[in-house]
Amino acid sequence: PMIGGRVWAFAETDGDHLNIAVSTDGRNFSPFEASVEAMPAGDTASYGYWRPVRYRLDDLPDGTRYLRIGLPGAKMWVSRVELDFGE
Repeated sequence: PMIGGRVWAFAETDGDHLNIAVSTDGRNFSPFEASVEAMPAGDTASYGYWRPVRYRLDDLPDGTRYLRIGLPGAKMWVSRVELDFGE
């Protein structure tokens, strides 16, 4: 099962966030509150850079085997996903 992980994304505006959910069976998903960290991006206002955001998937529920990442109408890109597995 998964024991943790990280998701990196880019958001067009501050306050846009991913919807993250987890499941043990791949059918019944529950929302998961990841810790969110805005990453430095330089002068986003002048250059139009999208804001990098890192989501930490710490303390996943026991038995988690599936991860769902939703884009709730926000303009975002998921750039990288790292998942940690354990026994």
